[in-house]
Amino acid sequence: MFGSKNGKHDVQKRVEEIAEDIGDDLKDLGRSAREGADDVKKQVVRQLYDTAKSMRKEARERGAKGDTLKNVNNMAKGLERAATYLKWNSYEDIGEDVEEKVTKTVTRNPLQMMLIVFAIGLVIGLVMRNNQSRQNPPATP
Repeated sequence: MFGSKNGKHDVQKRVEEIAEDIGDDLKDLGRSAREGADDVKKQVVRQLYDTAKSMRKEARERGAKGDTLKNVNNMAKGLERAATYLKWNSYEDIGEDVEEKVTKTVTRNPLQMMLIVFAIGLVIGLVMRNNQSRQNPPATP
């Protein structure tokens, strides 16, 4: 009996070690994924700022005036606001903001949201149906 208890203890200890190793590996994986996502986020922010700058430069070089210049500038400002938002907000903050906006929209316009969801579902269904028909063409007699 004493030997079997010791054997159970060894197995339990080994299982705990494996669980701890898996936990450490998952933490490392999460950290790596987060770092990769942060790198992508930085690239997107930089690209948004560069695009805004390029739009303004292109408009000036082409001699845009009046409403056209105003519209280009407004679009560039929108890109810069998006870049600033991404730069200064965490993924958690962004998720909370999206959740809040969706909740407000659903509360204010439930019919509109139902129609949007229906339309998205319809499009996805058509795409999947079309994709499936390409994979399984009908048999010809």
